[in-house]
Amino acid sequence: METDEKTKHTGRPSGYKPDYATQDYIQGYIDECEDKEKLVSLCGYAVYIGTCEKVMYDWANKDALFRKSLDIIKQKSKEMLINKGLGNKYNSTIAKLCLSANHGMKERSDVTSNDESITIKMPEKMKDV
Repeated sequence: METDEKTKHTGRPSGYKPDYATQDYIQGYIDECEDKEKLVSLCGYAVYIGTCEKVMYDWANKDALFRKSLDIIKQKSKEMLINKGLGNKYNSTIAKLCLSANHGMKERSDVTSNDESITIKMPEKMKDV
C-alpha cells in the first residue's frame, strides 16, 4: 500500500507560520503593546499569535530565525522595564522583580572581596573538633 505525501505526517499541525519570525510581525506586536502601554513579553507574543509559550519554545528549538525573534522580544522587554522603571512609568518594585526573574539581573553589592572568591582558613585548634 502506497502512502501519498499528504498522509505521511501524523499529529496535529504545529500552527507555525514563518511570518511569526519576521521583523514586520515582531514590530507589529511591539507597536501594539506601545499603543496600549503594555509591556512587551514572550507571554504577550504567544497571545498575539494565538499559541502558548511552550509551543513557541518548541518552534524556537527548530527555527533559528524564530529563536532570534524571541530574543528581540526579550531584549525589548528588558529595555522597557529598565527605562520605564527608572522613569516611574512602571512600578519600580515590580520592574525590579521582572528584571530579576526574567532577565537575570539582580541587586547585589560585594563590599568584602571585590568579586573574588573568599577562602576561610580554620585555625589548627578547630580542625580536630
